[in-house]
Amino acid sequence: MPNKDLNILEKKILLALRYSLQEGTINESVLSDMLKDVEHGSDETSHHSQFRWEGIDDAFKLKAAGSPYEDAVTSSFFQTHNYKYLDDPAFKLSFERELRQRAVPELEINSAVGYLDSLVSDLKTNPSELDAGWSPDMADLVDLTSNADNRTPKSTDPFTGGGSHPDGDTYDKGRLEGF
Repeated sequence: MPNKDLNILEKKILLALRYSLQEGTINESVLSDMLKDVEHGSDETSHHSQFRWEGIDDAFKLKAAGSPYEDAVTSSFFQTHNYKYLDDPAFKLSFERELRQRAVPELEINSAVGYLDSLVSDLKTNPSELDAGWSPDMADLVDLTSNADNRTPKSTDPFTGGGSHPDGDTYDKGRLEGF
């Protein structure tokens, strides 16, 4: 039964997830939909590396769901993922060692490594976590910072919102300095 500290909505969500996992309604297609946001190739990669990292953890937890050693396997994965990227060549070795330290049986270790291999193949064998924090416009950023003292500012229209004095704005800005 769900924790008594949860509110009614949280209990309903937890029960719905538990029943869907038991009945097998969360399958590979649902999992692939969850993984599409963490796959390599998105233009927004540099903006959501934390989301990608958490999405990989969540996807692994779903793969390990139903295992009798689920807690030990997922906590081992989380522990390893806290200090190594998934595409680090030593990730699998560290994950296996973490599982052995938790006295997980050999057969379950092999299953857990299978979950890991499956996750990596779902992410197109290159989850690209190592370069998730790099901006796709790195050359422009280098140019901007290298030549910052030599530039003369030019006024441009704001991207959204109209700036501090948009046309047709009837909002009383009060007596704040600068308005």
